[in-house]
Amino acid sequence: MKEHFPELSFEIKESGLIEIQQYQNMESVSIDIHHEQLRHIGRVVFNGKSSADTRIKDLERRLGVLTDRIVDLINDQYIRAEIIERCANSVEILLRWDNIHDLAYEFDCGLPTKAQLDADEAAAGKGGASVALLSVPKG
Repeated sequence: MKEHFPELSFEIKESGLIEIQQYQNMESVSIDIHHEQLRHIGRVVFNGKSSADTRIKDLERRLGVLTDRIVDLINDQYIRAEIIERCANSVEILLRWDNIHDLAYEFDCGLPTKAQLDADEAAAGKGGASVALLSVPKG
């Protein structure tokens, strides 16, 4: 795949490296760069590495909390029993809920859940022993 901007072009090679060519006075100057190097340059130039890392960790935490809340709601035995007792199409509803449960786990891509983050903080000495006991994952 080759892309071109005025006086600058880049191509992704089969090896995974990115060849960047710049044209000055009808002469070509090129370098090969790894995509991780380019990602690092982008972070530094546009957001600063620490800012990007902080935002990524915050998003990971939010996804973990969202997954925990969805899983807690879907696994609540009282709610499940009420659906079975009160709804004629309870099997269909519970199947859809189980699909939402699977989607929540898929969406967070294996990120640590809030309970796991709390347990890690407690183990690191940032929380008390009671926090670690209260944040044991359900299920």
